[in-house]
Amino acid sequence: MGKPAPPSPQKTLVVPNLLKKKTGEGGCCDASVEKAQRLIESNNIDFLPAARDLLDMLAAYAARYRTQQAKGEKEVFKLLYPAMQLNAQGRMFHYPLISDMADVLVNFLENIEELNADALDIVDAHHTAITLIVRRKIAGNGGSAEKAVYDDLVRACRRYHKKYGLDDE
Repeated sequence: MGKPAPPSPQKTLVVPNLLKKKTGEGGCCDASVEKAQRLIESNNIDFLPAARDLLDMLAAYAARYRTQQAKGEKEVFKLLYPAMQLNAQGRMFHYPLISDMADVLVNFLENIEELNADALDIVDAHHTAITLIVRRKIAGNGGSAEKAVYDDLVRACRRYHKKYGLDDE
């Protein structure tokens, strides 16, 4: 056997970092970060109308799946969008429980292989739970009942993963 061929010379391309040129060097000053944090903590924007719209969107896409009017990976992204928005915005507007429940849904949707009837039941359960949070205007982390609902959602996702062989264990 002969020797392996030497590696071919590699050419390195240096691409200009346009974003860095626009933003400059270094990070944000502490005063700017503190000001942004104060604005987030003290905002009094009513998030609930937006949350209701996102929940309506989630329900509409789930209903389309149930009637088989929507199929395919592209359609799963339509379910992911409102879930991701609820996840990202809930905590910012003083509804961390919405973010936590939506995070469970986002992780679930990102890790399933198909959107079958069982998966849609889990989407519906998340929708129902988050809708109750919105209707009752439960800001903060909620109480023991809300924690129990959150835990039930997590367990439902785990059961689904186990049933369909998606668990890592």
